[in-house]
Amino acid sequence: MVRAGFHRIDITPPVGAPLAGFAAREGVSTGVHDPLFAHALVIESHGRAAAFVSVDVLGLDAGFVHRVREMIKARTGLAEDAVMVSATHTHSAPVTVSTFFNPGETLNQAYMNRLATASSIAIASRFMYA
Repeated sequence: MVRAGFHRIDITPPVGAPLAGFAAREGVSTGVHDPLFAHALVIESHGRAAAFVSVDVLGLDAGFVHRVREMIKARTGLAEDAVMVSATHTHSAPVTVSTFFNPGETLNQAYMNRLATASSIAIASRFMYA
């Protein structure tokens, strides 16, 4: 038997969040055109499961991905190597990674915590096939 579940959680930051992706951008977000989501998919076949979570942000570093995998394992028991975490690479989301193109920007730790929690909850809510 094959089972699958899908879920999404809104991860839209509050208005006023610094946005990533454009060196020439000045200021912070002034409104919401489209919401941002963490989309989760869990597929199970013959007692083995794999989980995928795609987050509407510019990018994610390896440390964040590891953290999310650990959170998913703690919530579901799913092995870390059975979880794929990815970013959609939108240029209209908060700063979630420090790189050469945004050296002066800092990560909002509260938002990063929210993002990690939402990603793990999205998987956990489908892992049980409610």
